[in-house]
This record gives sequence, C-alpha cells and structure tokens, in this order.
Amino acid sequence: MHSYLQFLGSDVFLRKNPSANSTDSGGDNPILTKGVNIGVDEINDEVIFSFLSTTDTEKEIVNTLVFDEVANQFSTRFSINPKIWINNGNTLLTSNRDGGKQNEIYIHNIGNWGEFYGRKQGCLLKLVINPKADINKVLRFLEFNSIVRNDNKEITREETITSFRITTETQDSGLIAYSPDRIKRRFDKWRIKLPRDKDSRGRFRSTHFLLTLYFNNNNNKELIMNKLISYYDPQIF
Repeated sequence: MHSYLQFLGSDVFLRKNPSANSTDSGGDNPILTKGVNIGVDEINDEVIFSFLSTTDTEKEIVNTLVFDEVANQFSTRFSINPKIWINNGNTLLTSNRDGGKQNEIYIHNIGNWGEFYGRKQGCLLKLVINPKADINKVLRFLEFNSIVRNDNKEITREETITSFRITTETQDSGLIAYSPDRIKRRFDKWRIKLPRDKDSRGRFRSTHFLLTLYFNNNNNKELIMNKLISYYDPQIF
C-alpha cells in the first residue's frame, strides 16, 4: 500500500491553508476533484478513502480504497469513485458522478447486489498463493468453500464463481469461464481443475501464483468465499 499511495496525483497532497509561497492554489477540495474524501460504512465496519486528483491535461485520477476495521488492513478497491460520502448513522450516501446525474443521491447497502448507480458490475477477488515461498512448485488444483444465496438467505448449491484466471511472472491461463468439467462440487467444497499456460501449454510452475476469482452478479445474489486450499508438488531440478 505504501508504494501504491505514492502515485495518487499531486492534488491529493494539497493543504487547506497554503503559505504565501505555496502553489497549492487554495488547498484540497474533493468537490473540485482535488484532495481526499472519506466515508464510514458502519454496517460493514469499513472506512472508505477516495483520493481525487487531476493530471496536467485535466484528466481525473480517482482511486477508492477500503480499510477493514475488523481485519485492521486495507481489504479492497471500489470501482465507484464519488466526489462525496455522506454519513448518517448506519446510512451511507454518495452522489452519482455521471454527467447530468450529479444531483442523484444513492443509499449504499440496499438494493440489488453488485448494482451501483443503476448499473450492474461484476466483482473480483485477487489472491496470492504463496505456500513454502522459498521453493518452486507445480500447482495441481485448488479447493474452496463458497455460498451463493439470495436476499432471503436461500442457498443455491449449484452456483459459485463465474470465472477465474491464474498467472505467474511468465505464465497466464487467460480468463476461464465456469464449466462443470473445470469447477466441480465435492460435498461442501468446490474443486478447480487447473488449466495449462495458454501459450506454452505447460503446467503452472513458480514460487507463487496470482489467482483471480470473478462473479458477474447477473442474478442478484450474494457470493461468500472462504477456506481456499492449494495443492502442489515441490519442483525438483
């Protein structure tokens, strides 16, 4: 996170009361896309930071990061980047940033899953698989627990992630869509049969692997993920 925060744009670091010799031009102002806007999601115990800045060509640079107060660490990045967060107890409000719709106010944590400002958006979860970091490994398969359920808490046993991708520094599976042959359910676990590298057709070999899991949110359901386990063979040269 330290290295990531160094490239947020100079406007993020403007001061409210610049000195006479300063070029800060009045300090930060999130409404003018300059500075930092912070919101608190009391329902999910999260603090949300929107870093707002512009380039020399007036192109906006916006990054929204979420700090999980329970885990005591940054947990995710939002694809929505409002200019303002408004808190009122458990109610969290933001404004739409689309042209001509900036007077529209939205309430978070209600409505359809994965829908922001009237638009459906998929979600993704990125994980670094890094057991025994000092040895090379051949990754064989992955297992995880997941639950897909509707607003009535009714669980759909036949649904899970909608696609995945695995990469190393030199290998890439490409985006692999869900299929019963590739992702199978065994009792309460789902098992991913790993593909091969899309270019070399070789098995995935490395000291670590980057796994991205996708859920398209098309059916207005909640995905809960936990307990991902990797199985590998040590690589002996």
